[in-house]
Amino acid sequence: MTHGAEQALAQLGWLATAECAAVARLAQPFAVPPGAAIFRQHDQADGLYLIERGAVVITGRTPGDGHVELARIGPGAPLGEFCLLDGGRRSADALAPEGCAGWRLDLGRINGLAEAGDPAALALAAAIRAQVAARSHDLVAALGAPVAANPAPVAANAALVADFVAARLHTFPGFDGFTPADWQALAAAGSGHHHARGQRLDGTPPALWIVLRGAVQWQAGDGLQLLVHGPGALAGGAAFVAGRPWPARLLVREDAELIALPALPDGATGQRLARMLGAALVRDQRRLARVRARLAAMAAA
Repeated sequence: MTHGAEQALAQLGWLATAECAAVARLAQPFAVPPGAAIFRQHDQADGLYLIERGAVVITGRTPGDGHVELARIGPGAPLGEFCLLDGGRRSADALAPEGCAGWRLDLGRINGLAEAGDPAALALAAAIRAQVAARSHDLVAALGAPVAANPAPVAANAALVADFVAARLHTFPGFDGFTPADWQALAAAGSGHHHARGQRLDGTPPALWIVLRGAVQWQAGDGLQLLVHGPGALAGGAAFVAGRPWPARLLVREDAELIALPALPDGATGQRLARMLGAALVRDQRRLARVRARLAAMAAA
């Protein structure tokens, strides 16, 4: 029964053969009749769907446009994969005008395995992070004027001490569950930065930035503000995951204390940060989608 799910996963090109087989064993078949919804906007997410037969129309409410069609997908396409990163509510309706069928990967089972360190589940999460990062790159490229690349790495200029990092971050969601060992690993893996307003942080190779104090922002070449990240936030995640610069500049908006990570730490600390990074990628892309909707509404007015 899992052969179809394994084939569907293999067609995506996200996982190696052994990982496809391991994940496919968790898949359950699903089918919806013509005119039914696979899920509705604001539903609690339940998993990733792999469409094997039929088409799905994705619609949602966007600022200024009301309820609009956002996309159509058919056989071979994934649906709702963002939930494996953030576990949040659905951001759109998924309707099957003529019915559809395929396979569903349960959110709870996949995330439980990932938290236990299962290699296939971790590989699936990494693959979805890469997909979100690539989509965000393309969305930013379409939103505003491009910027010239900043090839120089950003030099560290502050010492990092585990107790200092903990004092800055321990109350923020995600970091509030860190252990003393996590703070030590984070301080050892990163470099400390203290930069004034206007400093560019989008050097090469892209780093993952953790904001300890102050704020940073992504800005298009024409000055359009795309994203703002304050204390406790991860910034630059899409460029970090993609391993290439974004077509925007990352600027210090307010004098900021930061950690720059060239790579995620090994072990449990890295896995905790990876889960936080996945959720941040999804959150950022949804914010970018709202920027796009506002710009479209303004253009149509």
